Amino acid sequence: MASNIISVRNNPRHQTYNLIHQTHIWNNRTSHVTGCHQKQHVKQTSLDCFLEDPSNVVYIEGEDAILTCKISPTSLPVEWLKDGNAVKLNENCEQSNEGTEHRLVIKNVTSDDSGKYCVKVGHFSRKIHL
Repeated sequence: MASNIISVRNNPRHQTYNLIHQTHIWNNRTSHVTGCHQKQHVKQTSLDCFLEDPSNVVYIEGEDAILTCKISPTSLPVEWLKDGNAVKLNENCEQSNEGTEHRLVIKNVTSDDSGKYCVKVGHFSRKIHL
């Protein structure tokens, strides 16, 4: 009898399925048996750290736009991107956090500030449209 075990990971729930294929040879005849069983697999480092999905922001020119997200306490840095590039922080664009809420404040917003924003923590990210 020969056995092959193949593990397949189901990422959304971090579960592993073992597919077992056995080949039996009996009196010069071959039979195949295939089965599947599930085992729990928890990987703490790959858990998504976003507590809520952020909402898109509607802005009024000349006023401040505030992009927010809630992230579980982590030592990973929070990075804000606009159209795929790192946001330049300055007196008109500030990043802050209070507890689990992280904010990007764009002061005196103009149409040039609109676009696709992304907040990134480790390997995870969420998109926000302004």
